[in-house]
Amino acid sequence: MYMSPIIMMSSMVMVLSTLMVLTSTNWICLWISMELNMFSFIPIMMSTKNNLECEASIKYFINQAFASCIMIIMSFMLCKMSMFYFAAMPLLVVSMMLKLGSSPCYMWFPSVMKALPWIQSMVLATWQKIAPMMILLFNIKPLYFMMMIISMMNIFIGGCTSHKQVNIQSLLAYSSIAHMGWMFSVLTQAISMVSIIYFIIYLMILLPVFIMMMSINMKNLKMLMTLHMMPVNIQLSLMLMLLSLAGLPPLSGFLPKLMILFTMSDYSLTITLMMVIFSFMSLYFYLNLAFSVMMLHNFNMNLKLCQEFIILLYAMIMFMMLQIMKI
Repeated sequence: MYMSPIIMMSSMVMVLSTLMVLTSTNWICLWISMELNMFSFIPIMMSTKNNLECEASIKYFINQAFASCIMIIMSFMLCKMSMFYFAAMPLLVVSMMLKLGSSPCYMWFPSVMKALPWIQSMVLATWQKIAPMMILLFNIKPLYFMMMIISMMNIFIGGCTSHKQVNIQSLLAYSSIAHMGWMFSVLTQAISMVSIIYFIIYLMILLPVFIMMMSINMKNLKMLMTLHMMPVNIQLSLMLMLLSLAGLPPLSGFLPKLMILFTMSDYSLTITLMMVIFSFMSLYFYLNLAFSVMMLHNFNMNLKLCQEFIILLYAMIMFMMLQIMKI
């Protein structure tokens, strides 16, 4: 496939700028690296010169520029007045939430994802999250209470809003918001590397979903109803990937959630239970979706079987939660 020199150069700068973030030693270098990352991704977003992509690029630029302004203010506060460290750190969190498309600054993220082609939205949902996540990982240890609130908001919003989506890219965007909530919950803990393990496993699950959706050119949930005309292995693979993305045990997507539940149970059982309850909402939607795809020809039996399976699944998960509490 032909790739223009501008796109090739932008892709190289995007990768290098992310690596620069990981190796930067001061806030100004971090800020410059983040700016390079933003400006290198915009030509990639506008590669097909579609009106929707141009609109999405403008939304992306405005939000990222505003986040960069907050970040540079925070950098000067730390460079000139180090006694304002605890006042500057919340500004860092707000700027990174904007860059990540996380709650409470998430509104731009689903609309931009929806307007982009599959490959650009895949980059936005995966590679573009690495740098802000690393910055948060190494700098927000004192902000436990703030990160817990943001974490709960992410999981709740990701679970509630997924039911209203008809566009698959919007659905994956809200799924990403919910997964960020799980990652944020342990960022301020002593074992914060659990969030990195979660992030890596999440990327390994998400990338095949994007690749499959791109290969069958599926953008709308209604198009999933035509999936029964495709080979059984494609149906089964897509169903398993969606259920794994939802965190259904015993699939691979449940493993990082279980690790976080074990970690969080040592700090707050109340928050742990809230995380599980909020995640049930998105899990129910994914289960209905997956069963509808696999048993489309007999919808009534499908619905009854799906409901019985979900009740059994919830009972199993609650039993596992009780075992975690005993530990």
